[in-house]
Amino acid sequence: MMFWRKTKSEISNSISQDFENKLKLFENEMSMNGCATTNSTVATNNSSSVNNKPRLIKSNSLRKISTSSSLSIPKRVVSLKSSPQIKTYNDTTKLVELQNIVEKKRIEMLQANRKSLISIYILCRVLIEIVKQSPHDSDEHINNKLEEIIFAQLKITDPLSVSSSIIKSSNWNSFAKILGCMSEYHFVSVSDKFIAELEKFPSLIPIEDEPYVHLLVLGMRYLKLKHYPIDNFEQSMDFLKSISKFFARTENVSIRIAYADVTTQLLLSLADVVTVEINHPTWIEAMELLYKCSKTLISNTKCWSVGFTLSVSILCVSPSQLFTERWMKLLTSNIDKIKTKDITERAIYALGLSCLVWVYLYRSTETLNNTIKTLTSLLRLYLNPKKKKIG
Repeated sequence: MMFWRKTKSEISNSISQDFENKLKLFENEMSMNGCATTNSTVATNNSSSVNNKPRLIKSNSLRKISTSSSLSIPKRVVSLKSSPQIKTYNDTTKLVELQNIVEKKRIEMLQANRKSLISIYILCRVLIEIVKQSPHDSDEHINNKLEEIIFAQLKITDPLSVSSSIIKSSNWNSFAKILGCMSEYHFVSVSDKFIAELEKFPSLIPIEDEPYVHLLVLGMRYLKLKHYPIDNFEQSMDFLKSISKFFARTENVSIRIAYADVTTQLLLSLADVVTVEINHPTWIEAMELLYKCSKTLISNTKCWSVGFTLSVSILCVSPSQLFTERWMKLLTSNIDKIKTKDITERAIYALGLSCLVWVYLYRSTETLNNTIKTLTSLLRLYLNPKKKKIG
């Protein structure tokens, strides 16, 4: 499987190199015939061109296409006017032949590049199943080598290409899933790679590095946190403590949102299984710091939905005392979202309310009377107690 993937990559590289060589040859011919290379073009077949002259694509545009991540860049077409600098019919014919060759090579290059990207996706899907089904005590050297290769691929992915190409976005997501599967039994080695990389960046990340860090943070979304046995839970606690510190010191809004999204997803995976282990001091410290970060996001109108969802997920895995002190305050302080015109915010608030009520009912140690009073007060948030007068 790896050999098949390598073959696809080699074919793509070979065709790309061949395309570059043909393009340089065409540009040299254009220069020799006195045509400016900045306006040099590659012919396309179009029988409706004016005066039956060949229609052309700029060679510079083709060069950009050869290195671009997008496979659907539109071709810029212009018509070539007769130039006194092209002196003979033979010169024109030779240029047209070269134009056709370059255009053919360009199409072959795009097809080979697409096949190479799809082969990466297929390989990733195979690796995910292999990691899931392989023995837990498999060769450590092989595991470490695979972790390094996949993490390196995750790091070098161009953020712009992920946002503009569905294939590359799927491949990046597959890399993250592979690391998530491997973290189920090798959590420390996988999580340490992310921690070591994130430690390199200052609190205020330069704008040119911001997309890269944003993508790196999102790559942690599939890591597997565990609450049992205690050794695995301690590893999860240490990881969350480190993440909470990075989250708290980060000043870039987009990076804070990425941390919030990832933390929410990681915590909710434990919300329905954690019990007394969440009373551990290290866990409480991490939750306290994360909750402060979530309150900062809630205060920002543009980040309210992310901050509120994070606050709910934190309370769902918080000790009973912290949950009891904060869950009603969180709901009442954001009660205005019930009547907002934004249907998305209303849905987020309702979903958070249902999660918190579930935790309250299944983990609360309050008496029946207190429980009824609390639920009644929640109903009053939605139901108007005043009756309409008739008459």
